[in-house]
Parts: sequence; structure tokens; C-alpha cells
Amino acid sequence: MKINIIFFIILFSLFTIVGLIGLIKSCLIIDKINKWELVDGIIVKKIISDEITESIDSGGKQMMYKPIIYYKYTVDGKEYLNDSNNNILNVKTYYGNKKNAKKYLNKYLEEETIKIIYNKNNPQESIIKAEYFGMKLLIFGFFIIFLLIGIIGNTIIIMKHYKAIL
Repeated sequence: MKINIIFFIILFSLFTIVGLIGLIKSCLIIDKINKWELVDGIIVKKIISDEITESIDSGGKQMMYKPIIYYKYTVDGKEYLNDSNNNILNVKTYYGNKKNAKKYLNKYLEEETIKIIYNKNNPQESIIKAEYFGMKLLIFGFFIIFLLIGIIGNTIIIMKHYKAIL
């Protein structure tokens, strides 16, 4: 009984630690991006890259589809080329089927003007502004879930253990 309690306290504490560290790191990166500059960019090309990945759900390999948007923008007279999967948040979009990946890419048109957020100290570092908000939500949501699992799990264990002592 005591070993189970210790195991779960350690497990939920790890969830809490990962959640806290992730939120802090995310906040630091987001704070850094919020100081970046805004510029117009143009979509150059859209592709779907297919990758075979290990799947935890199916226990084997699974084909995943990664939509990639290539865009260019100019800063101080110099043109830069970047893609939607090369970003400071290291967030990549994957879909389990090609239809959904195409649907994602259809939101953008080649030669369309879009807003780009770039690092004024390193202009090659950039992110599509429209994607930035969704990425922030995804990252925050992921780490907040970890944090909540850890806090709620430890609270339940401690409350049950405290009642058993009384």
C-alpha cells in the first residue's frame, strides 16, 4: 500500500514538474516572439510530406501527412525563404490522412500575401502570424493538462491518505 502511494506521488509530481517547466519555457519563447517584427510575406509553395512514424495507438508504423507552407519575405532589402515547419516553437502539423492535410493547405493560396512575424536580430527565424495563435494554444493546452493531472492526482492521493490516517 505504501509503495503504491509513493509511486503515484512520484508519477503525479513528474507530471506537475513537466507541466511547470513546459509552461515556463513556452512563456519565455512566446515573450521572445512577442518582441519580433511583422512583415508581409508571400506563399511560394505548398506540399504534403508523407512520413512513416511509430504509432503508440496501433502499436506499429503509421503513415502521417505533414503539410508544409513555404513562404518568402523581405527584411532590409534581403529576401528570406522559410517554411511553416521550421519555427522557434518546434511545432509541426501532422494528419493521419491526406484529405485533412489538403484541407489544411487549402486555407492558403500560392502567391497569397500573408503576415510573417520575424526575429529582428535573426531575420531567418520566423513564423506565419495566422499559425502562431493556434500553436500557442496547443502548447499551453498540452502543458496545462500535464500540470492539472499532476496537481489533481497528488491532491486526491494526499486527501485519501490523510483520511486514512485520521
